[in-house]
Amino acid sequence: MTIEELDILLERYYKGQCNPAELRLVNTLLDRYAAGSPSELDEDQRREVLDRLQNEIELNIGEQLTTPPLSTKGMAWKKSVILKWGLVAAAVSLAFGLFYFWQARQVEKQKVALSTNIVVRPGSTSASIVLPDGKTVALDSSLSSSIKSIQVSNSRLFLIKDNGQKVNLDRVAGLQVYSTLVTQRGQQAPEMRLADGTKVWLNAASSLRFPVTFNGSTRVVQLTGEAYFEVAKDAAHPFIVKAEGTEIKVLGTHFNVMAYKDEPATYATLLEGAIQLNNDKRSAKLKPGQQGVVNKAGEIVVKKVDAQVATAWMNGKLPMENMDVHAFLREVSRWYDVDIIYKTEIPKQTFSGNLNRKVPLTQILAALKANGVDCQLKNRTLIISKIF
Repeated sequence: MTIEELDILLERYYKGQCNPAELRLVNTLLDRYAAGSPSELDEDQRREVLDRLQNEIELNIGEQLTTPPLSTKGMAWKKSVILKWGLVAAAVSLAFGLFYFWQARQVEKQKVALSTNIVVRPGSTSASIVLPDGKTVALDSSLSSSIKSIQVSNSRLFLIKDNGQKVNLDRVAGLQVYSTLVTQRGQQAPEMRLADGTKVWLNAASSLRFPVTFNGSTRVVQLTGEAYFEVAKDAAHPFIVKAEGTEIKVLGTHFNVMAYKDEPATYATLLEGAIQLNNDKRSAKLKPGQQGVVNKAGEIVVKKVDAQVATAWMNGKLPMENMDVHAFLREVSRWYDVDIIYKTEIPKQTFSGNLNRKVPLTQILAALKANGVDCQLKNRTLIISKIF
């Protein structure tokens, strides 16, 4: 069973869509991994056990059954290796072994729970649109839950619902009139389809300023934060993303841009096609599988990366590829809408893994705790006191 197959199984279970064979497998996992009988667990407890199992498999905590993580102060964080499980039996066997490891960690997890005076849920699909006349339309609550995408067509903004129904937001007159799609912390926008057919997905704490009609020789949008683009091909009209002093020029391609103001650099990662990065000082062309890093001084470094890591957020993951704790906690802050306070100097250590960002914050804190990060949540502030 691969991680992707486990994701599908858990999703089917959550929605009550499991067939009898799948339900037996889920109950087997629960029976092996839960402290009590599956019949004694309520729905929330069952989901917690399954989410925890998924995270344990993805982080390969099974490797650490005999060696506690970070048992020695100053030790570099142990890198996790994502294992691909080819058989259902492998997942069940791992769950059986993890049961004992999980029991040994309950004291630490209880400490995390006791220090948390509120339940912080993960972010959700929601956003808002600022129309050209300044009116803001919130895409949240029951409205957002039924939205499949946002589209711009014939100078109109539409919401496309899951049932195919179109909801007209506004008609805009004139040329080069702009609207802005905005997400706050804890929000991820539905798919956005621009007037030229380009698709955009906007991550948390981000904004995309776009014209309702593309005119002239180029197609220009402005980004703050993070977005993934699938650009419609049009060789005569290059598509340009402006982000933190950098221009990303494309003809038709798939790429991800991270340009948060609190990040040390702007990151453009190419999955397909070709892009060119430009600023006042430098220029660089990227090939698929490469990432362009533009620091605050305008210097550009091109390196080879796993492009799927950069887009993992679109698939409900919190990716960590040689990531330091500061960078990871910035991701946590944006997705869970919490503030971060450091009461200690944080060593420049890195770790790797792939956490599920659909789980409550308490499970993320438990994973941090297990890897030597002493943290407490008070209201919506996460306090980092030390690293063991």
